[in-house]
Amino acid sequence: PLPGSPTLADRNSKAGIYEVTYTYTDGNGCTNTSSAVQIIVTPLPDVSFIFNSGTNSYCEDATSVILTPNRANGSIVPANGFFRITRSSPAFTLNLATGDNNFNPSTELLPVPDRAGTYQITYNYTDENGCINVSPAQNLIINPLPDLSITGFSSSYCVSDVDVTLSGLNGGTPVTGGIF
Repeated sequence: PLPGSPTLADRNSKAGIYEVTYTYTDGNGCTNTSSAVQIIVTPLPDVSFIFNSGTNSYCEDATSVILTPNRANGSIVPANGFFRITRSSPAFTLNLATGDNNFNPSTELLPVPDRAGTYQITYNYTDENGCINVSPAQNLIINPLPDLSITGFSSSYCVSDVDVTLSGLNGGTPVTGGIF
């Protein structure tokens, strides 16, 4: 027996089929029990997702990130779920269209210079029973592009001038390994 005003969570927090009855004794000592009512408690959809590229880190000029939803306790109906991409600072939220699993970071996230940073992605899914669950959040890391410049030039040259050594800079710091 459950005291007071019980809720389903008090007793039936696990998925399954349950029969519920209500027994009451009135002031005259007469007791009666209701007919049993059968209820079905359905588990939440156990959803997650993966980055198709195998990485969660992209450059800020990336044009496609593809996400694949998964469900451990059933099949996925793409039309029943959507991805949400958020960032706390600066504040940002993007809900992809229902069933859409591909987005373009260079046009759909924050504009440069705020685009680079860490975003959180979740998959929100409603199963065939109307049960809703949200996947654990995963980080999406958007890396800034290198801030490149070249040094070693004069404003003009003659064909007979000696060779000029060029240097590549990233954010004002000399770097090697690039291609001129």
